[in-house]
Amino acid sequence: MKRIVSAGAALLLFFFWACATDGAATAPGDLSSGSGDSRPGGGDTDPDTDSGNADGGAASWSLDEARQTAAGLYKGIMPYPGSEGLETVIQLRQNGTYMIRSRVVGKVDNPVELTGTFDIDRNWIVRLDKTAVDTVSPVYVLDPGLEPPTLTQLDNEAKPFSGDGSGRYVLKKFPAMITETYWKLVSIYGRQVVWTGDPKREPHIILRLDGYKISGHSGTNSFSGTYKVKDGNGISFPPMRSTMIASPNMKIEMDLYKAFDETDSYTLHENRFSIGKRGREPSAVFEAVYLR
Repeated sequence: MKRIVSAGAALLLFFFWACATDGAATAPGDLSSGSGDSRPGGGDTDPDTDSGNADGGAASWSLDEARQTAAGLYKGIMPYPGSEGLETVIQLRQNGTYMIRSRVVGKVDNPVELTGTFDIDRNWIVRLDKTAVDTVSPVYVLDPGLEPPTLTQLDNEAKPFSGDGSGRYVLKKFPAMITETYWKLVSIYGRQVVWTGDPKREPHIILRLDGYKISGHSGTNSFSGTYKVKDGNGISFPPMRSTMIASPNMKIEMDLYKAFDETDSYTLHENRFSIGKRGREPSAVFEAVYLR
C-alpha cells in the first residue's frame, strides 16, 4: 500500500488499532441491517469462492458485481479519543482500490490520506489491506439495502462494536455533485497528471452553484470565471480571467484551457468528473477530493 501523506499518519493508524480492540462484540449473525439478504447471489456460502453452493441451490456470486455495488464515497464522524471525533471519508472503487482521508474534528491540519486495496465477500464484509507495518486491517460491513447505503466499521474479528458510542462507527454513502466539490485534475487528453508540487497550486477546479462561477488552478496560474449548464449533461466554459505567471508546468495549463474551450458536455461517474466534446474521449478528467 502506498502512503500518500506521512505527517499525522500515526493518528489514523492509532484510530484503526483502537477500533479493532475496542469493547465487547456480538456474533456476526446478530448483525441487524433491516435490509434483508441483498448479497450478490444470496445464501450463506463460502466467501472465498465465486460460485454457488455445492448442490447448485444458490446463484453464482460475482466479485465484480459486489465491487460495483460497493463503489462510492462514504462519509461520517467516527469516535476518536480526546476529541469530538474523526472526520472520515472512504472511497471504494470498482477496481478494488480504496482511499481514506481523515482529520480530527476542529483541527486545521491537512488530512491524513492512505490508499490501498480491499476485499469484499458474499456477506458484504469489506477488508482494507494493512495500513502500515503489521497494523490491523480495518474491517467494515456494507449494507447496500439501506437508503443511503452504509459502511459500518467492525472489530478485527468482523464483529460489531457494542456499548456506548457503538452507533457512531457508521459511514453513509453520498453522491458526488459537480458543484461545491474540489475536483483534482487526474488526466488531460489521455495523459495522467500526478501533482508533486505545492498542494496549493495543485491543478483543480471548483464549480459554485451561486452565480454559476468557476475557480481553480492550472498548476501555474489561478483562474476564475463562469460556466453554463445546458439540457441534459451539456456544459460550457466562457473565457476566464487568469493570473499571468510562467512556469515549467505551462503544458498542463495550455491543455486545460484548450479543454475548457472545446467542452460541450460532461459525465459524472464514480466520483470522477469528465469534460470534453460530445461523442469523443474526455479532454480532461477530474477526481473528487474531500476534507480539503
